[in-house]
Amino acid sequence: MFAILFDKKQGLEIQIAFILSCLLMAAFFVAPALMSITMGGLLIIGLLGIKLFWNELKSNKTLMIVSVLSALLLLVHLNGWFISENFQEGQRKFFLKLPFFLSPLLWLIFNRFNIYQKIIILLVFIYYVYLGGTISTFVYFRLRDYFDPLILEAKPIPILFGYGIYHIQYSILNAVASLAGLYLLIKQRQLLGKPLFLFVLFLTVINIANLHILTARTGLLSFYCGIGVAGISYFFKSRNTKLLKYFPFLILTPIVAYFFSTSLQNRVTNSMEDFNTIINSENPNDKSVAMRVEAWRVSYHLIKKYPVMGVGLGDLDKELQLQYIESKTLLTEFNRKNPHNQFLESTLHTGIIGGILLLTLFIVLVVISWRSPVVLGIIIVWVSSMFFESMLERQVSIMAITFFIGFFIYLPKQKNAE
Repeated sequence: MFAILFDKKQGLEIQIAFILSCLLMAAFFVAPALMSITMGGLLIIGLLGIKLFWNELKSNKTLMIVSVLSALLLLVHLNGWFISENFQEGQRKFFLKLPFFLSPLLWLIFNRFNIYQKIIILLVFIYYVYLGGTISTFVYFRLRDYFDPLILEAKPIPILFGYGIYHIQYSILNAVASLAGLYLLIKQRQLLGKPLFLFVLFLTVINIANLHILTARTGLLSFYCGIGVAGISYFFKSRNTKLLKYFPFLILTPIVAYFFSTSLQNRVTNSMEDFNTIINSENPNDKSVAMRVEAWRVSYHLIKKYPVMGVGLGDLDKELQLQYIESKTLLTEFNRKNPHNQFLESTLHTGIIGGILLLTLFIVLVVISWRSPVVLGIIIVWVSSMFFESMLERQVSIMAITFFIGFFIYLPKQKNAE
């Protein structure tokens, strides 16, 4: 097994990339500094292989399209940095997003991993999701009388593991891990063997359970969007009518989870109050969804003022606060947040062109992943989450998106593409 995981034929740089990838899976949950070090190492290895990347770029249209879109996004964000009055904040946001713009460099690295290395990387990721979620779920049940009233007020259940990852970011990583577990159980069952198969099954079931107990709505919605699209895609791809017997299970899972999870029941109650607030145009303060809708409305008015260049990477907070006042928002100053929508936020930062480029990139990624239902589901998790959370504004989600897009979307010319 050691010889398989550290195959000398791959070259030393790919073996180092494998180790860095395993460390990154843990770093998502335990150490932001380690996240930067491991991702930086992977990008350096990608840059060292620039000649191979260039040769592939000339002959592979898929990689060419993604690389051009990523390069254009880099340029509009570079412009957004330089037009910022708050130059230092613009610089911080630019370098925060830089790994995402350079993500095509990682594709060829991941395509040189063997299947056993890929399995180990996913196992490390799935295990750390399980560890963080299980510890937090245990604390929740110990203090349920304390947490349940807070959930009714749209307050989160904290993730009490490692450095304390933001609860929405954790829930989306959990959604990805759950689909990654299904990928291993369906696609790599023979390679796992029975003991490891049962271990992955156990981790995946617990992760899905924890996702419903910890109940960050963005993560839950992204999970069901991802698994729903994956299931529909798999059905139409295989044309196997026997698969229809599994669809009741997909429908029953959230229903059963609702009756067994008081936290989920409280979150649903909270959501209904949110929707009533929106429909009746009531005071949106301390209503999570209603505050998002108000932020979207205010953002729209700000985009109309700066449609071409945007407000710049460093000046959004200042300009948005001024727009809240001009739009006569009912939100208190504490609740006047950024849009919680990545496509809106990118448009505000870089103008309509930047927003369109980002949306186009993810449409292309959906098209690329169409051949693999589970991979498509994982891409849908990221896309759907971006409509309710600014995923490229936090380190952990930028690093995760950068890594997993390259990891799962194998180039069409690869012989062992999944």
